[in-house]
Amino acid sequence: MATQCGAPAPSPTSSPLIQLRRRKHSARCSAARHGGGTSPIDKLLKRKRTRRARTRAAAL
Repeated sequence: MATQCGAPAPSPTSSPLIQLRRRKHSARCSAARHGGGTSPIDKLLKRKRTRRARTRAAAL
């Protein structure tokens, strides 16, 4: 399922941080695949993304 999104299959040797990142990525992909913007998770991710961009713009 995750391979469809372009993320590699989770290996048992990978660190929990990488696994979390992969899980987030797959969740974002699935949200985008299923209409996007409707789920609270998608809204949260969007809010995080915009905040990050805003802080980067303020720093520059």
